[in-house]
Amino acid sequence: MVRLAAIFPVPILPDPKELILEPAIALFDLDSVLVYPGGYQTAFFQTIRYLLQAIDIEYLLPGEEIFDLFEAHSVTSEWDKIPITLAIILEAVYQNNPQLAVPLNFNEAIQEIKAAHLNQVSIDFSGVITTIAHAFNQADIPSLGLLYAIENHHLPAPFSQWKSAHLLRDLLQTTRDVHRSYPNRLFQNFVLGSKRFQEVYHLPIEVDSESLMLLNDRVLISPDARDCLSQLYKKDVLRIAALTFRPSLPPREVLVLEKGYSPEAEMALSRLQLNSIPLIGYGRISYLAQQIHTTPDTLIKPSPVQALAGIAAAWLRNEWQALTWAYEIYRHPSHENSKFMPTSFQCHVFEDSTLGIISSRSAVEILEKCGYHIDMHTWGISSNHRKTRSLEAAGVSVFPDVNVAISKLKDYFPDEDLQ
Repeated sequence: MVRLAAIFPVPILPDPKELILEPAIALFDLDSVLVYPGGYQTAFFQTIRYLLQAIDIEYLLPGEEIFDLFEAHSVTSEWDKIPITLAIILEAVYQNNPQLAVPLNFNEAIQEIKAAHLNQVSIDFSGVITTIAHAFNQADIPSLGLLYAIENHHLPAPFSQWKSAHLLRDLLQTTRDVHRSYPNRLFQNFVLGSKRFQEVYHLPIEVDSESLMLLNDRVLISPDARDCLSQLYKKDVLRIAALTFRPSLPPREVLVLEKGYSPEAEMALSRLQLNSIPLIGYGRISYLAQQIHTTPDTLIKPSPVQALAGIAAAWLRNEWQALTWAYEIYRHPSHENSKFMPTSFQCHVFEDSTLGIISSRSAVEILEKCGYHIDMHTWGISSNHRKTRSLEAAGVSVFPDVNVAISKLKDYFPDEDLQ
């Protein structure tokens, strides 16, 4: 593989010895740390409900506890949660209705079930997800991991033989492709709203809808905590970047004419009034993946690449240079590649999931092998008992919300006059 340094110039920066002696960097996850992702959760249920209503089995809609179930098993994207949930529902329908002919794709399944007289179905979502959860990590994408486990009969009884394997391949194989995945397309329609959906994807709308993200997302950071961060940022004693799996635009420094980049992360930053901070979202990672001929999910959490890019973006304040530097040092960790960052700094990571903690710790380990001296502090943000236990088991101090954590962060800057 051609090294990125041969294609993209590494930024020319001042000698780190001339910079702040002990700079500090903070990485903030967006969802459930700075923003409550109510829009995504509502769009998840609206998507599932819309599809189940079309075939008269709305009674199989899962309860809200399914989010905790997925999160507990590191399934964090609705692009995975929706197809996996539909796979569980449709498999139960076909197992309990042997008179149905197994279809080859999702659209055929919708038409067939809609025209049939079905036997009553009962689903224990908690039991099913717990039983099949080990399959999620068999690929970079959880839905693909489940598909591989189904096709290779790696699931325990009673899930070792899935009746609707052809249907599940159609459902689980292209969950990131809005053109090939109808559930994904419907979900994005609900998330963005009809008008923005057409603008982003240049596709006809699936359903007339307002943006559920704008209606249901909620800012979690208080004005006082945001002002504290802004003061530290303006004083240049704390450099900040946001990390997220949310779809986003490409890096700010590059011009991309192609469509399909959804500005959901930017919309969240705008609501937070933190538009100026660097952002390493899914669109940024996707653009990098396109340049190096890989898939985006190999570069996001728990991969250290996203966290490395976040650290570099916070310091450089240049997203594209940060992304290329992060991939280069990930592929070839060496002192030669490490000289464009300060050799010693604090790194504060604010996360609500162990995936983010794993990613950031792996990033720090890579940097320390290159000669960096990093004082790392992990801040777990959660009031959910299951998430809290998981974070504490990973050795993370947990705070009920980001505002409490930021009030403690101020202790690391005793010489600053902060409100």
